[in-house]
Amino acid sequence: MTNTSNVMLFICGLLLTTSIAWTQGDNKTTDTFKELPDPTADTLSDWSGIPEGLQVSFVSIDRRYPKSVLPEIAPSETEKLIGWKGEKLSAQLLLWTGEEIGNVEVKFTDFRADDGTALSDDIAQARFVRYVMTDEFAGGCGHRKPEDFAASLSPDMLDNLSQFDLEANNVRPVWVTVEIPRTAQAGEYHAEVEVTGTNNPSKTLTVALEVLDQTLPEPSEWSFHLDQWQHPSAVSRVDSVSVWSDEHFEAMKPVMQMLADAGQKVITATLNKDPWKIQTFEPYEDMIIGTRHQDGSWS
Repeated sequence: MTNTSNVMLFICGLLLTTSIAWTQGDNKTTDTFKELPDPTADTLSDWSGIPEGLQVSFVSIDRRYPKSVLPEIAPSETEKLIGWKGEKLSAQLLLWTGEEIGNVEVKFTDFRADDGTALSDDIAQARFVRYVMTDEFAGGCGHRKPEDFAASLSPDMLDNLSQFDLEANNVRPVWVTVEIPRTAQAGEYHAEVEVTGTNNPSKTLTVALEVLDQTLPEPSEWSFHLDQWQHPSAVSRVDSVSVWSDEHFEAMKPVMQMLADAGQKVITATLNKDPWKIQTFEPYEDMIIGTRHQDGSWS
């Protein structure tokens, strides 16, 4: 695979919720949370020279962009993606603005070839990337004093919001995925990406998609072995259902399907309750029942 996007955990962002806001535009209502304040005040940029309105560019998928730092990039309005039939490709858009812009939305047209062949716009998805608090890895995992490790906001969580309110003097990445159908004809396609916002001129960019005449096997047939830890009890809490109920298993399906589609081959089983003593701020429920017998033995 030429591009493999990271599996972002929806739960992580929910744990950082500090408030709830509601945004209404074009009869669309979305709920969201306020991100934690940026602790890196010494790195804040001078945004006074930024052009008016929304700024948009394609950027590398291999780079993370700080939330409060004015990006120094050469804007690019075109992104070229190349992949096999059945492959999922990734691109990254970067949005930044010196003023508040509400109801920002990213839409795609159909992907069309010169001979009129078309791939539906629903093969593309744009998700706003949310910033979460982290600290430097330094000496590795384990007990640490927060004051000894520099904290920062890091773009990590892929949100499902269809619209997003941009803050002034901030950066907002948008993660783009294009999943090539296995039935697609090989060839070159083009789609337009339109970025709109309230009282702001729309921006139009182009995705050039080259479909090669090869087909990627189904994920279940990959030799690639993905092992992402899962947190089933967090899903039950977010969806307000009883652990291991039928409703819980239904709520887990879309989460587990994303992992399976990325090549996940492992199921995590938690032996004891809260094995990391609240380090994750979301206690794990135990998944194995331990029984102590009268003779002192365990099973």
